[in-house]
Amino acid sequence: MRMPPFAKFFSEQAELKREHAKQFLRYLRKREGIICLPVIKRPNIDNWGNGLQALKFAVQLENTLTNVLQDLKITATKDDETGLIDFVKEFIDKQTASIAFLEYHQKLLEESLQQKGLSEKSAESAETSVEET
Repeated sequence: MRMPPFAKFFSEQAELKREHAKQFLRYLRKREGIICLPVIKRPNIDNWGNGLQALKFAVQLENTLTNVLQDLKITATKDDETGLIDFVKEFIDKQTASIAFLEYHQKLLEESLQQKGLSEKSAESAETSVEET
């Protein structure tokens, strides 16, 4: 399976997350709930070294968001807020799928880079062997 171009992929993911946030805020406003949003800071990196680094941070951020949602689900369960429990569960399910997708592509990229590194080392070894003879 081919990895989608990073810029396009992360742009689409950002738009999707914005839409999820809007859905969540609409739900809370409809229920006249108090909106107290946790702060999830973006990584303090402006120039990503490589795609693997971006994927690792994306997985980390997705895990952070999932933990926040799970904490909200626990609170909703304690307060017997069945509507909120179901609503949050949908987002947790989406998060789980997103994390699995990112981890899968992270693994593919790591394997690809490892193979590339092995190929380069093999070529260097072959060159050294030829030079020694």
